[in-house]
Amino acid sequence: MVSNRVALIIAYKRVSYLKESIRILIECGVSRIYVAIDGPKDKQDSFEQKELIDFLNSLSPDNCEIILWKRDRNLGIAISIISGLDWFFSHEEAGIIVEDDLKFDHAFVNFIFEGLEQYEQNNEVWMISGSNFVKEGGCKSQFVNYPIIWGWGTWGSRWSEIRRFTPELNVSFKDFRFSNVYFFWLIGLLRVKALTIDTWDIPIAYLMKSRKKYCVIPPVNLVSNMGFDHFSTHTINNEFPLNLPIKEFKTGPETFSSIVPGDISSNNRILENSVFHIKRRHYLLILPIILLTLQICSCTRREVLSDRYRSEIRFLP
Repeated sequence: MVSNRVALIIAYKRVSYLKESIRILIECGVSRIYVAIDGPKDKQDSFEQKELIDFLNSLSPDNCEIILWKRDRNLGIAISIISGLDWFFSHEEAGIIVEDDLKFDHAFVNFIFEGLEQYEQNNEVWMISGSNFVKEGGCKSQFVNYPIIWGWGTWGSRWSEIRRFTPELNVSFKDFRFSNVYFFWLIGLLRVKALTIDTWDIPIAYLMKSRKKYCVIPPVNLVSNMGFDHFSTHTINNEFPLNLPIKEFKTGPETFSSIVPGDISSNNRILENSVFHIKRRHYLLILPIILLTLQICSCTRREVLSDRYRSEIRFLP
């Protein structure tokens, strides 16, 4: 049973959305809010982070504890987010995870916590998301085999399963499929492992898709990602699925549905086509996959991601 409402905020420099997020979380009965902040990249970042730190230090809500972890140096996106999640789940059994570029309201918070309660005993469900990038309508939750991490929640037990896949990011031959979808995620995973891209969600997408684990999504969209401003690292252009409207919704007893494989396949295809933009040309990735695999195998131990994870992700405050 999810006994407490707790949340983790991954922050860097955005103050305005952070203020609103904390206000809504407190109003929804969240008793502890953890805030993990990566270290600044330069003096300008350090200056801009000061306003955020000053705001957090000024908070003293009556019914909520604010717990801050500010890194001294910049770890980058993957390491900072994964270590933040490790820190959070070293203290809590389940909770909400949001970043400082998200807008949401009370409906999102209630949907996530009630979903965590509903699916706690179903080990095939790995996360509850507040974003809906597929088809909206009705009053029933839906499922996908991909992590939708713009406002989500999970359990410490599921995060532990994900973390067993890291730091090694080993690919099992039994997962192999001769498909453009498989090649798309495999090349992404290999690029992460080779340190050619700094991201944390591609390995989770590969893992969830290959193991057929589920993410629960709401009937309508409950979160809007505003991270296309000058603070952004990866999302620069205001295009789908950024800046989606937030819909009104009230979670009820009938909201959470059972798993229907046909619907999941349909939802997966929508994401693959309209969000990930997986095309037939991705069959041609088989050659770069072979070359990148050979490159990783020839790396010295200090050059691969698994060693960076081992050396940098282990520390907690």
